[in-house]
Amino acid sequence: METEIETSLMVKGIFKLPLRGLKGFLPSVLTLMSAPLKCPTYTCISKRSNTVGVTYSFPNLGTIVHIVIDVTGLKVYGESEWKTCKQGKEKWRIWRKHHLTVDVSIHEVIVAEVSLVSMGDNEVLPTCLNPLRRRIQQVSVDGAYDTKACYHVLKNQGITPSILPRSKARYEEEGHPRNKSIKALKEDEQTE
Repeated sequence: METEIETSLMVKGIFKLPLRGLKGFLPSVLTLMSAPLKCPTYTCISKRSNTVGVTYSFPNLGTIVHIVIDVTGLKVYGESEWKTCKQGKEKWRIWRKHHLTVDVSIHEVIVAEVSLVSMGDNEVLPTCLNPLRRRIQQVSVDGAYDTKACYHVLKNQGITPSILPRSKARYEEEGHPRNKSIKALKEDEQTE
């Protein structure tokens, strides 16, 4: 039984699975491998994991070169769009914002946050960056994040901002990263 527990915990560490996910995943892997091991129960793995000396350290994932953060809306409660169009709005609709942080190099969502509609996108930026606990080189976001607070957060973490400025944006003091974006935006408008 010791071997089964150790194997289970190693698979759990390698594939970053929760215990219940492990219980569903491991039997199929053992069957495909024709391994002479039985998959321990969820309770057995949970209780014995503290006594078995298996340690698996995750590899250092290193620096994230470039991330993109964007927001989409989620309807939590409300009628369908078709019903509203045909019969009119009857009940309250409740929406939430879903903030997605994507690593550009691997095309993978690395952080997902949900916030109230009343919160500004710029208020959620720190919570999109904090769970990563890795060095980030560049962040690209849209004009909703074009605030002094966002530039301040990114500067404190040593991150190069790539923030689309608002249409009527004005230049900041000399050397501010926003000035590059405004200059590029104005040059782009002149070429059109």
